[in-house]
Amino acid sequence: MESRVGMPKVQSAKEQISQFNRHTKIITFQSRFTQENAAEILAAQDWDVVMDGSDNAPTRYLINDACCVAKKILVSGSALQWEG
Repeated sequence: MESRVGMPKVQSAKEQISQFNRHTKIITFQSRFTQENAAEILAAQDWDVVMDGSDNAPTRYLINDACCVAKKILVSGSALQWEG
């Protein structure tokens, strides 16, 4: 949506998901996901589902590994430049 140009992806995703179901509790975490903070981020809340909107393969693999260790459901979406 053109109205979301410049908006952080996490905020845009939150707005879109809220339109599907206004009763869904959406907690966003806008920070770089690294090996050093992965466990802390996943432990910060009692997440039911983790949504990955990262832009690069190493981060996607890291999020996948961290979710496997933490036994969290992962929903992943990816894009390559203007594709995806």
